[in-house]
Amino acid sequence: MTQLLHTLRSLPTARPSRAVRLTTLILSLAIGATGFFQAVSHPDSYLSLHIVFFALITLWAALYYTAYRYSVYALCALMLLSSAYYDQESALLAFFILACTFLFVLTGPLPGIFLLAISHIAGEIITAYTLLRPFNLLTLSISLFLFIGIPLALRISWEQKGTLAQEYADYKEQVAESNRALARELHDTVARHISVIGLTTGQGLDATDPSGKDAALHTIEEHTHKALTDMRLLIRTTRGDTDPTALPQTSAPTINLTQTLAQARKDLTDHGFTLHENITITEADLPDGVRPTFHKLIQEICHNAKKYAQPGCTITVTAKPNLTGVTVTTSNPAAPSTPKKRTRGTGYGLVGIGERIRALGGTMHYGVTDTTWNLTIHLPLATA
Repeated sequence: MTQLLHTLRSLPTARPSRAVRLTTLILSLAIGATGFFQAVSHPDSYLSLHIVFFALITLWAALYYTAYRYSVYALCALMLLSSAYYDQESALLAFFILACTFLFVLTGPLPGIFLLAISHIAGEIITAYTLLRPFNLLTLSISLFLFIGIPLALRISWEQKGTLAQEYADYKEQVAESNRALARELHDTVARHISVIGLTTGQGLDATDPSGKDAALHTIEEHTHKALTDMRLLIRTTRGDTDPTALPQTSAPTINLTQTLAQARKDLTDHGFTLHENITITEADLPDGVRPTFHKLIQEICHNAKKYAQPGCTITVTAKPNLTGVTVTTSNPAAPSTPKKRTRGTGYGLVGIGERIRALGGTMHYGVTDTTWNLTIHLPLATA
């Protein structure tokens, strides 16, 4: 019972569509006009009563179309009046009142539904008193069940199904977002190490002197240990039902942007690139919510340059604050043809960066202009 009352209180009031309200308006006026013209064509002492019926029907239809919540008052008045003059009520009018009750219960507010039920009970009492007959509880119960209980049960069932469908959709989105977060972390940690291992393996195979092969083997060993460490951490994190984006090595308090930039600078120069940088933003300029994304962005720029940039070219990187955030741009000459790679990338580096940036409300644009690869990213700081 408690659950039922909670469900009833939480039922939303759904205003019928314009098409439904317009159809109801037309049918109501047609039924009211039919009864009115029948009364006028056969005038009797109850002509004024039929005029009142027509006026209430017209009022109900007008309110249902324009002020939906208040139409219940006209319907209750129509119900009570027809009960008082039960012997003058036509079958068409009785059907109209019951049909309107059914329709209102399907979508109307809960107080209006209770008011209709009370009016229906009062109408049966008035009819019994007017016709000097015993009060028929069975007839009242059947009527309440058919025209209030059934539509209310249908409405509760629809609402519960809609709630379950929305909860399932939300759950699917949460699972999808969790999968995307895990995929981004896999790319930024394990996949990146494996990619470096593949590139270094190629360099070691191409090396002709023992020192070059030894250096390649040391690099492979280093990144193998890092990949295994990151994989263990990811497995422990996901098994512990923890957000993968909250990993210790990528959380804001543990990130040192000075070290990140210094490492990127060293990696690029060690691989023979000339770096032209203009970075005027400091660690203090970046809120905690933006810092991990900026950290991963610098890493991705460095990693992609080592894999895809023309060997020995100049790579330009700028990071400047502006009125709304920080703008990061990078450019380098695009190689006219890419040599065959022994190890292909995952192809999801920029995809993952784009997802992180959009989650912060930022934008990312990239592509080749003439012979130059360009990447422009705007990260808003106020929304972080």
